[in-house]
Amino acid sequence: MSTAPATKHVLLNRFLSMSPLMRFALIGIMALALWLFLDDYCWTPARNWSDQSAQIERDLDRCNELRASLGDAAKNGAITYGKVAIPTDVPTTREGLSKSVDEILRKNGVAKFGYEEVGGGKMQSGAFTKSVGSNRVERCRGKFQVETTAEILPKLTRDLEQSDSIDAIASITIRRNKEDKAKLTVDLVVEGWANAGGSK
Repeated sequence: MSTAPATKHVLLNRFLSMSPLMRFALIGIMALALWLFLDDYCWTPARNWSDQSAQIERDLDRCNELRASLGDAAKNGAITYGKVAIPTDVPTTREGLSKSVDEILRKNGVAKFGYEEVGGGKMQSGAFTKSVGSNRVERCRGKFQVETTAEILPKLTRDLEQSDSIDAIASITIRRNKEDKAKLTVDLVVEGWANAGGSK
């Protein structure tokens, strides 16, 4: 004979032998313990997940509102130029600019070139206010000359334009090489935008 039914029978008899007040108190304590357990391990995580879901839903609604308010020019610009990064400080921008140029040129088979930093000046006050606040944005520029071919030049300029560290190709001048007509001599100026702080 199993002892489990006998144990349950004894516990039930002991419970029934208690006074009504004790039985009510015991039921209340058990109900409170169950409620605390459910609140800690079931309801609290469920509320947290519900809050997170609601926040995600609000963020998605906000994104949809912003997307709907964009004009065609802004949409086309985002598709054409990709993501726009917040301007970093001037030394970091200059280093990223020269490093990207070096990597891109070598990737496209240009081994010999001279890179020189040139002044770009500061943008007008108020440019990129949401990114740099009241600070000024400075154009960091680098110029260089390369010899390449008509087939490689489009790939080269595409890679320069798609680089995260290069915000614009400020100028490009193309000449046919006098000594080798199959090659082009190209002068380029690229620029990156930097947070110049509160400088005037």
